Amino acid sequence: MSQKALQKASDQAKSVVDCDQRKERTALMSFCSCLLLTLLKLFAGLATNSLALLSEALHSGLDLLACGMTWLAVRFARRPADQDHTYGHARSENISALFESLLLFGVCYYVVSEGVHRLLEHEARVEPTLWALAIVVISIGVDLNRVRALNKVAREAKSQALEADAMHFSTDVLSSSVVLAGLLAVYLAGLLDLGPIWHSWLTKADIAAAFVVAAIIFVVSLKMCRKAIHVLMDGCPPEVVASIRSLVQNVEGVCSIQSLRMRSAGAVYFIDLTIIVKASIPVYAGHDICQRVEESIRQRYPDSDIQIHVEPGFG
Repeated sequence: MSQKALQKASDQAKSVVDCDQRKERTALMSFCSCLLLTLLKLFAGLATNSLALLSEALHSGLDLLACGMTWLAVRFARRPADQDHTYGHARSENISALFESLLLFGVCYYVVSEGVHRLLEHEARVEPTLWALAIVVISIGVDLNRVRALNKVAREAKSQALEADAMHFSTDVLSSSVVLAGLLAVYLAGLLDLGPIWHSWLTKADIAAAFVVAAIIFVVSLKMCRKAIHVLMDGCPPEVVASIRSLVQNVEGVCSIQSLRMRSAGAVYFIDLTIIVKASIPVYAGHDICQRVEESIRQRYPDSDIQIHVEPGFG
């Protein structure tokens, strides 16, 4: 192997290590941020008796568990392929995302059942304070920063676990904003004399906000769950399959594609490809065609693991 090729291989290996380290650092940062927010929301929720804040605290508590799982999954996904896992361990990220979505379905059930109980059985008095509102504002700021960091590293490392976390915490921003609006409504109801009817409706805004939070969590959890199951069942994006077919068919010497099978694990696409070439060409020419096909695919999808089989056609 030439010195240039050795240097290129060394640079690629270093890039992979740096990428994995960034993924771990980002996952750990997300875990620490989540721990702080969970404690703040729980304290504020217990002090104000706000269902919306308590549901957000529970949501953040499960976020904390999910962040811990994501961190462990990212670390486990770094393990190289072995005799028992010939495709590597990157699917641990998808398993983490699936378990995270199932946890969030539990949050939805709790929030909705508790909200219905408060509406039908008794009216729990919510006592919002300025410092409780400030905690919600702080949590929104922390989540915005966390989503930005997670999205950046997820795009660079093509990490589905970090992508799921980023999507998850982007809903936290929205749901926390809804909670803030509900608490402000209850707070204003205590300051303004708007009559008994308006006062009654405004004091129920906290429970309404909790229901909105539950709806947001459910929709995002369903999307995350479907995506994780799709990957675990060896599903691939149709646009990627079509793109690879187009790349292969445009390579000179390829007569047709007999079969194309794909699966993904983390950022890696595993591609099993059978191409048809002219029967009259020599073996080395068929090998050159395979090389060009592989180079064409790697230019678009550099992390691909490609296996190409050549079949002779007519001519």
